[in-house]
Amino acid sequence: MMSGRQLCTAKKQLKIVSRGRFIVFITFLMLVMFVIGGFAFNPHAWGTEEPIYETVLVHQGDTVWEISAEYASGNKSIRAISNTICEINDIQNATIYPGQTLQVPIYVS
Repeated sequence: MMSGRQLCTAKKQLKIVSRGRFIVFITFLMLVMFVIGGFAFNPHAWGTEEPIYETVLVHQGDTVWEISAEYASGNKSIRAISNTICEINDIQNATIYPGQTLQVPIYVS
């Protein structure tokens, strides 16, 4: 039977047997951390991408809803784009006029 003192000193020490394998392991570990970190801090991964804006000329009969539908993408609803267009262009009651120019957000995936 071992005494308490022997139990404390009976710990197995780790040592590097192959320097090449250790370097490969550390490189792989760093690569995995880089990939995971890239996804975690990527704004596109969280759906918070910033839009680019395109200037659109309003024609007779155009509505904010139709323009929104034309520029809607898979991750943004027509309603959200319509609200953004009204907000950016300071439009009240979604009233637009022929010849008016609008800044329309385009979300690139």
